[in-house]
Amino acid sequence: MLLRVLIGALILGTFFNPAFVFALGGGMVSTALMACFFRYGGRAFSVIGISLIGAFSHNLTQVVLAAFWVIHDTRVIYLAPLMLLSSLFSGFLVGIFAHFVIQKAVKFHL
Repeated sequence: MLLRVLIGALILGTFFNPAFVFALGGGMVSTALMACFFRYGGRAFSVIGISLIGAFSHNLTQVVLAAFWVIHDTRVIYLAPLMLLSSLFSGFLVGIFAHFVIQKAVKFHL
């Protein structure tokens, strides 16, 4: 995640601007939460559940960063319901894709 954000920022020229802060903050929080739920959640969370947690926390972190650190305007929070709803949709799709990739990898002993 860190390399993806850094390389993307260097290529796009967004290093240390708000887009970089949002990507890095959201990525760090979502990666940490997904790792915790994967490690300590046992079998309670499927790969789809882990993906939903990651997508939701990524967008929630971005809204909080925008409201309290980057833009300093709490009206940004009004965007949260739309962003969080869309994150559940995208997290579900990514989770389904990851589920099928994992199934194929296990089948071919990768």
